Amino acid sequence: MQTLTSREVQKNFGAISDKVVRDGEAMTVTKYGRPSLYLIPANEETETLIRRMAGRRLLQKMRSRPTNPDAEKLTTDDIKKLIDECFI
Repeated sequence: MQTLTSREVQKNFGAISDKVVRDGEAMTVTKYGRPSLYLIPANEETETLIRRMAGRRLLQKMRSRPTNPDAEKLTTDDIKKLIDECFI
């Protein structure tokens, strides 16, 4: 995985984003010498990963709040809709 500074990304975003899409590989962006974010191609694999992250975020939110007695009534479709809301 290639590593770039945030300054390099600012100056060359168009070319860098084209490379990420073309090669299908993520790039690490550093700020002050430390990794701060990843640039990843938008494809089915990364969408699946993002949906999983949204599901984990939803689960953390649900666990941090008092238990709702209606939670047990949620269907799988209800839960998928909630994940989609967190994904957006």
